[in-house]
Amino acid sequence: MDVVWKLFGDGFQENEEIDPSYNDPVLNHISYYEEWSESREEIEEKMNGALGIMEQRVGERKLDIKLDLEDPSDRDEIKGLAMDLASLSPGEREKVAQLAKAVDRYENQLKNREIKKIEKKAKKGRLTKEDRAKLQALLPVQNKGIKLDPAIGKPVYGNEGQVENRQPPVADADQNRDDADEQGAFLEETNGYNREKARDYAYQWWNKRNNDEYGYYSQVNGGCYDCWYDCTNFVSQAMKAGGLVEWKDDPWWYYSDDKPSYAWGVSNSLYKHLEERAQPARSLSELNIGDVVNADLDGDGDIDHSAIITNIRYGQIFVTQHSVDRRDFPLSYWFFAGYDVYGWKLGTADNQPR
Repeated sequence: MDVVWKLFGDGFQENEEIDPSYNDPVLNHISYYEEWSESREEIEEKMNGALGIMEQRVGERKLDIKLDLEDPSDRDEIKGLAMDLASLSPGEREKVAQLAKAVDRYENQLKNREIKKIEKKAKKGRLTKEDRAKLQALLPVQNKGIKLDPAIGKPVYGNEGQVENRQPPVADADQNRDDADEQGAFLEETNGYNREKARDYAYQWWNKRNNDEYGYYSQVNGGCYDCWYDCTNFVSQAMKAGGLVEWKDDPWWYYSDDKPSYAWGVSNSLYKHLEERAQPARSLSELNIGDVVNADLDGDGDIDHSAIITNIRYGQIFVTQHSVDRRDFPLSYWFFAGYDVYGWKLGTADNQPR
């Protein structure tokens, strides 16, 4: 979520156009995140074991990160590892997941601070269109949708009623490759969405960055290749490759490297966009290859992560993701960690240009 203020700024710029609709319904329904009293020092002391795991992983990857909770990049690194629990031992998984949730709660103070800044400008009649877009990206989800339950529909692991007592499976992309054509996963959708193309794009770029076509995030981070929390930008690219039409009026678009919309690269905004555009999955059995899933780490109404489904086999759903790059990662780990998980059926998406 840090991408909202890290990449798009937070100050009033004199050359920005004032938005005369500063008293619109969005501002009339401003809400804030619940805040916890834990300080950074308290979190670091309580989560010392998990921070040790993080430090080891950072060292192995030779990253220049100090794991300072005041640094948005370091917080993203923690949350990124929390979406890659398969690489950890069972004991490490729980520690890292709890640390990520504590970090996410800590960020609520920062999010609320940004919301208050924009609200103050609006009351003075100084709201810009960029401010309004940023506010929509920052606000918590008002009416959280249907959380996916691993015990309903296709079981992710174990048997119904025993999910809580089982360890999730270990990812093995080669052995779990599915014959999706036999399942009918790639039948043409009536809205024109091509699941095979979305999946193939995700497979092509799962461990690299398409900065030639989508160079904004690289440029705004100083020209680096992959030093940002890239989950939603990657998923948006895959959805576009599958034929989902960009909506500039909503917005969800990337027309140039000047600046894409928030919904293109911010998980919280993409969730809100899909909420307006596609039907949510009510059970795991409704999801298919090419559909999108979101995760809220601690249930605070701020969506933290996006991934795309690229394989389904023996009742298990596998996703491909960026941030910590993984191909065919078992979705079951998210349930194991206690994250709130949401799914979107892209075959139902409104695909008319706007």
